[in-house]
Amino acid sequence: MVSAMERLAKEMVDKCGGLPLAVVVLSGLLSHKRGLEEWQKVKDHLWQYIKDDSIEVSCILSLSYNNLSTALKQCFLYFGIFPEDHVVRVDHILWLWMAEGFIPTGIEIMEDVAEGFLNELIRRSRIQVVRTFWEKVGKCRIHDLLRDLAVQKKHWRCCTWRCVLTICL
Repeated sequence: MVSAMERLAKEMVDKCGGLPLAVVVLSGLLSHKRGLEEWQKVKDHLWQYIKDDSIEVSCILSLSYNNLSTALKQCFLYFGIFPEDHVVRVDHILWLWMAEGFIPTGIEIMEDVAEGFLNELIRRSRIQVVRTFWEKVGKCRIHDLLRDLAVQKKHWRCCTWRCVLTICL
């Protein structure tokens, strides 16, 4: 079965047309899919958007977004409020997510849940680590194309712009 998954992965990577971001995001998408059937579903979905024997990067990015949970989508979209190439302090983005109500309350400490969400976005290659401090992410950013996707997809209900402008920019 592993050889079948390897063959399937090679086919999908070949369709990415050598674009590193497409390969990275596709690998992040596949990393939490378990088994050949789930990988085949991803491939079948991608093949619907083939143009000139390659897949539009925007298709891979949209598919990766669509496979996020609602909570992760909210957190990902929040990066769209920052300018291109902006480096964000992790403690600030976590506070903003909590202030916006994106982080569920419950048994776990909200900061830990928010940090877990950020780590999941990093693991799925949606967010890039800029600097670490004592093995924890200290600063991060979003790739320009992923930021464009966030801007395109966002539907803000309420943004604390004053908070963003004074704390993060």
